[in-house]
Amino acid sequence: MGHRFLAPTLTIAAVAGLVSLPAAPAAAQGAKATSPAWSPPRTPDGQPDVQGFFKVQLHPYMSVTLERLDKRFGDLGVQRPAERRGAPDDDSAGGVVDPADGKIPYQPWARAKREDILSNYLNPTPEYLDPVSRCLPPGIPRSFFVNRSAFQILQPPGYVVFLYEYENLSRIVPLDGRPRMGPDIKQWMGDARGHWEGSTLVVDATNFNDRSWLDLTGDFHSDALHIVERWTFADSDRITFEATFEDGKVFARPWKLAAEFNRVTEPHFELLEFACWEGERNAESILSRRSKGKP
Repeated sequence: MGHRFLAPTLTIAAVAGLVSLPAAPAAAQGAKATSPAWSPPRTPDGQPDVQGFFKVQLHPYMSVTLERLDKRFGDLGVQRPAERRGAPDDDSAGGVVDPADGKIPYQPWARAKREDILSNYLNPTPEYLDPVSRCLPPGIPRSFFVNRSAFQILQPPGYVVFLYEYENLSRIVPLDGRPRMGPDIKQWMGDARGHWEGSTLVVDATNFNDRSWLDLTGDFHSDALHIVERWTFADSDRITFEATFEDGKVFARPWKLAAEFNRVTEPHFELLEFACWEGERNAESILSRRSKGKP
């Protein structure tokens, strides 16, 4: 049998529910040593064979924000995980890891725009709506974190393919060094090229449009976004993920995001349909609640 997934993160009320997810076990939140003895099997074209289903394990509030949670989220009724646990911040739980303060290094104008989005988040007008509430693609890296949905890795010869449960999206990463598409072609999921460095898959992605948010609360980018991802397969069941983001139009300097993914070992697991459709009314419902003065 398959599994049940959470409802789409499309309404304001969903924020508190996502952030109040149970904290990941302490053992999962600490750094784990790579097994030096692990030697992955190989696909027919020589890739390390890492195919299977995975889910994000660390930083369970990444569906809400990539930045380290701070007091400004108190205004949204969102409680920081450390406050819920009564423990110090656990910086090993992922999210923004560089800069050390856990904040995306926006240029001044961009930080002001981001704060404006945040201040209107609970009572939005159309221009402040999360694009996902309109059934638009989450983009990268949010596709890996939204609703903590599962994704699948496939490895046909010469490619690594990511299949996402959320909105039934896919991402095809060629490994043959082919030229990129033209610079005027912009896509929700970008244009990715990959190569292997031992057991680390390096994915270099450009050609993004500027319409997606990086997270639920409005962290954004321009069409100049450039992401270099490092997917390190520490052993057969665990991926450590680090991505470097550059965008000279929006960010003051490059910054890094970290996370961890664990293999789904549930017997007979499969990705279920998770689709938006023509006539979807999530955005209409959110704006209707605003007109009635409801959060």
